[in-house]
Amino acid sequence: MTNTTRVTEEFPGEGKGVLEILRNLRDKKKVVFAAAILILMSAVSCIVTQAADKVPVEPEMTPTGWYWPAGSGETGGYLGFLEWNPNYGGWHLGQDFKRDTGLPVYAIGDGEVIESRTDVTGYGPSGTKGGALVARFKTSTDEYFLALYGHLNNPHPKGEIKAGEILGYINEYSPSHLHFGIHPGYELPTNPWRGYTYEKTNTYGWVDPIQFLLTTSPYTLFDNFETFDSQKWNYWTQNPDPNVRKEAGVDDPEASDGKVLELIFPAGNTRPRPVNGLNIESIEDIHYGKYEARLKAAKCENDEGVVTGFFTYWHGKDLNNNGITDNHEIDFEILGASPYIVYMTIWTDQEDKIGLCKVTRAVNLRTGEIWQTAPEDVCQAPERYPKLRPNGKLSQTIPDFDASAKYYVYGFEWLPDSVRFYIKDDDKEIELWKYTVPEHIPTHKGKLMFNVWHTDNWCPEDKPCDLYGKPKPPSNDAVLRVDWVKYIKKEATPPAILSVNITSPNSTYPAFAGPNYNPNVIQAIIEVEEDGKPIIGLSENSFTFKIGNGIVGYKPASAKKVTEPVPGKYLFNIYPPKQDSPGKYNLFVKLNYNGIHLIDLERDSVIYTVGKADVMLIIDRSGSMWGKKIADAKNSAMLFVDLMSNGDKAGVVSFSYGASYDYHLTTLAPEIKKEIKQAIDRIRAGGMTAMGEGLRYGLNDLVDRGDPTHSWAMVMMSDGYHNWGTHPNNVLPAIKSQNIRVYTIGLGP
Repeated sequence: MTNTTRVTEEFPGEGKGVLEILRNLRDKKKVVFAAAILILMSAVSCIVTQAADKVPVEPEMTPTGWYWPAGSGETGGYLGFLEWNPNYGGWHLGQDFKRDTGLPVYAIGDGEVIESRTDVTGYGPSGTKGGALVARFKTSTDEYFLALYGHLNNPHPKGEIKAGEILGYINEYSPSHLHFGIHPGYELPTNPWRGYTYEKTNTYGWVDPIQFLLTTSPYTLFDNFETFDSQKWNYWTQNPDPNVRKEAGVDDPEASDGKVLELIFPAGNTRPRPVNGLNIESIEDIHYGKYEARLKAAKCENDEGVVTGFFTYWHGKDLNNNGITDNHEIDFEILGASPYIVYMTIWTDQEDKIGLCKVTRAVNLRTGEIWQTAPEDVCQAPERYPKLRPNGKLSQTIPDFDASAKYYVYGFEWLPDSVRFYIKDDDKEIELWKYTVPEHIPTHKGKLMFNVWHTDNWCPEDKPCDLYGKPKPPSNDAVLRVDWVKYIKKEATPPAILSVNITSPNSTYPAFAGPNYNPNVIQAIIEVEEDGKPIIGLSENSFTFKIGNGIVGYKPASAKKVTEPVPGKYLFNIYPPKQDSPGKYNLFVKLNYNGIHLIDLERDSVIYTVGKADVMLIIDRSGSMWGKKIADAKNSAMLFVDLMSNGDKAGVVSFSYGASYDYHLTTLAPEIKKEIKQAIDRIRAGGMTAMGEGLRYGLNDLVDRGDPTHSWAMVMMSDGYHNWGTHPNNVLPAIKSQNIRVYTIGLGP
């Protein structure tokens, strides 16, 4: 007996229908012929892409805050924008960066990959098809633009990307380089892969990438301190010592661009308090948003008092008429005596009649220990300077943390209802504190500041003044080093963000519509959200579907809502229109939501086939198949090959204790059919029944060698149950994920 139901139970409907037909046919030739007809009419399968491991490498930044796409601004003298290339007879529409094959390329900022392909003509070796992607970014003035990365191996798939993230690797095109282009705007141009123009006055909207990166910024405020920009910063101190000083553009090999800002508090200076240290503050007042700085805190001995600060500050009128000048402040501070402890403080004077409101948390990054004012919703008057109380531990630590020995990124996100503090160590981000008491969160715009100063009365939590004595002045110059600072504003009450997204099908997992002249129903899943939350209960009349492309245009596709399997995700049966020719087509959806029209487009997500099939024959050669059964299986398999058409693909796997390829999946021609039948005839029976291994081998050959425009299937011929090796149930999910149909034929009584 053949275990047909076990193999096919994961495929309700279609698989069982085929088996019912086959069970009712007694003649073996008719069985094989029926199976062949059913398979050759089927349209299935999908392409699997494998992402290469990404090795994080820190690229350099432009002076305006973008990351260089090839890691640095060095072009190697390769083609620039609108330079003539005699090899192509055209003017270049991008900037080429000379780089060796295998080197990474990077996201210039936070954004989204909106197109990613491995088959773009001209981007592979010797001008063949190769990898490229298009990503969408936004400047600090909310202007969108697209960036083209060409000549890639393993291009990043569509989806969200972070600044500095690896997007792929330089491929084998010769001479090896990255082609990088920029096209302002939100929507894809007609040809997003364009690299040249044959009319110098017509750039098709593409602009000079280098000039663009050097004249725009992703940040409201950015500085990498190659020089001290007096248009951005004010420097001040009340200390008369001339050795209290700042220096910009100081060489430092640990800096992202090799240059840092140094704030230097000299050895032996005894004047305490921040005003006697040295301070830089932003010229502009800034408000809600995300703040980050990469810095190395000032160092001192463990009995000395040196404070490093990175903070916002507003000191203004007495708006609440309590007789105390208002103060709004969000602080990161580090005491050089214990550089493994980070202090975070929020100061306000709004409704509190007792004076300034202060909440503080200190964290030992090495051990995770937390101290803070408690409870969080009660303010402490600063004149009392209450002792911080132990308050648990962080779940993440940095065991060797030393703020004065290494650069770290310190950040906080300031919103009307919360302040979130965090630190980044290489690729790891650790949340240090999220304060969520709105009435004690600053509301005023203020200056962004850095400072370093001497304290004679502030001691670390692990070195209290009553035991260790008052901190001494620094015995060596205390130097704060700032690599860069970033700020990007955020609206206090951002508008609702509506989105419609085709989650399935897509170019990686397309839908196969069958023959272009007689297409079959396909399914699509559409996700609809408002501010990241699902919108439920929409009717099918709210959605409009079309299928087509930019060459032949788009034709309407009727659709029927099937269900809403997950809130906000809608499953549709879509009835594709006929097309003039087989090939890849785009799926378009438009949603009408309360009078607002939202659209999404998935390119190359619907494939119309030409009726070809790729079939793996899976033959049981276990001991129980000896004699007539193995002969019937081989004869049936050879007949099956004869029934297939030239241009189809066929392969053979047999199994007993394990599985083996008798003939890899190959495009059929008369001579190939002869070779396959000879390979089938050489199969001999003996051993156990490793049915799962046979299925796995068939799956692997279809994935590795199958044509994505063909239907894919496996035909298993066996006389019994699985009893050795990998169980079929462990292979079926992978087969199902590839939309491969499995047909089983039982042999013997």
